[in-house]
Amino acid sequence: MNYCKFINIIILGLIIGFPLSAEENEYERRFPMEEKQRLLIDQGRLRLLTIGINFYPVTTKIRSYGGSELIIRVDESSTFGKINPVEIKTDDKDGELHLILGFKSSTVVGVRIGSLNIEILVPSAWDGELELAELKSKTSIKDLHLLSLGGKTSITELSMARCSFGNVDIELGADTDLLMYSTDVGNCRIRGGLGKITGDNIEGTLDIQTFDGDISIDFSNFTGETSLVTKLGCIRASLPEGADADIDLLSRLSSAKCEIPLSVSEDLSDGRIRGSIGEPGSGNLLNLVSGDGDVIIVKSAGGTL
Repeated sequence: MNYCKFINIIILGLIIGFPLSAEENEYERRFPMEEKQRLLIDQGRLRLLTIGINFYPVTTKIRSYGGSELIIRVDESSTFGKINPVEIKTDDKDGELHLILGFKSSTVVGVRIGSLNIEILVPSAWDGELELAELKSKTSIKDLHLLSLGGKTSITELSMARCSFGNVDIELGADTDLLMYSTDVGNCRIRGGLGKITGDNIEGTLDIQTFDGDISIDFSNFTGETSLVTKLGCIRASLPEGADADIDLLSRLSSAKCEIPLSVSEDLSDGRIRGSIGEPGSGNLLNLVSGDGDVIIVKSAGGTL
């Protein structure tokens, strides 16, 4: 081998940080929750400025467990480039535990291939308020039963399964998809952008608005007032057998359709339907509005996603 080429390869390897084998970094931290009414998880510093090549997916899993402490587990691996540890800083005061998760270094130079998995275990007996600030990772929430859930994202996907909340207030990033399964969302407000919002086996009253995202909600029980609005997407609402609801469907540039027989109806244009399903004047209202997409109400099949 040409020694000059060999030396150049070694130098290049040092520049871009090639190790001879993969490195791993795993650790766990615990926090008491007995006196806490609010938990704030802040990922605002969990971002990287990359100069070179970076393939480094980050995921967060939040779920309940039978213990008494909040547990955070961080599992990081890196094949090319040095390990970049995650720091967890805390601000603990006035009944709130504020966790700030961020990379020790916000800049990566060279080649970075690996993954970061964060697992947050919440005591099942804790039923306070959870706020997710500046989410930077694909996040799933399971089996939580809390007073409220709030959040602001800049991620690709947020999902929740088998949860119940008194209130939900979420601001989704431009391309964030939201998936809800077997969840009671209580009084729910969601603002989205281009991502899809999908719910299966859902309870609660929803106020959802998106710009260009499709909305599909399958209700296991329908009560109260729900409004689903999108400027450019399509809307599909599935109602359970025996549901009572006054409905108002509007598609300004496409079509509106209700596949459930109406007990009371108004003779309107193809893009507008008003009437009642089941008992009129029940106090349950369903409002679907799209600027440029189809809107439809169907009978729930009782299936799963």
